[in-house]
Amino acid sequence: MARFQLPPLRERREDVSDLISHFMEKYSRKMGVRPKLQENVVEGLLHYEFPGNIRELEHMIEQAVALVQNGVITVDDLLPPPSLQVQYATGAGGRSLADVVDGAERNAIEVALRESDGSRERAAEVLGISPTTLWRKMTRLGITFDGRG
Repeated sequence: MARFQLPPLRERREDVSDLISHFMEKYSRKMGVRPKLQENVVEGLLHYEFPGNIRELEHMIEQAVALVQNGVITVDDLLPPPSLQVQYATGAGGRSLADVVDGAERNAIEVALRESDGSRERAAEVLGISPTTLWRKMTRLGITFDGRG
């Protein structure tokens, strides 16, 4: 069997529009909805780097179709926040995967603690982990939280 290598999607911008149409049709049919794309969606996706290649585009469309509000998919429904786009495009700013994961965990824990008024039990529940696991993660990441934000 012959193998051939396709260049990554970021090097085949001309395919993005056709792939969007294909995935929109596939998931609209599967989910029984007919959402519309806001006018600037294709343009926004043409400038995205697609670190996850075609699978990332497919998952973006699938999620947007599944969660569509008011029948219109916007750029914000599809693209990650700009700060994450920069991290993806730069390889997380030269940081290792472990550093990126630790940063994401730290952020999620701090937000959960703030939203839970400092209650580790409630924060653990929000995060879907046990209070003991939360305490271990806080200790490993050096998070101290006194409830004052």
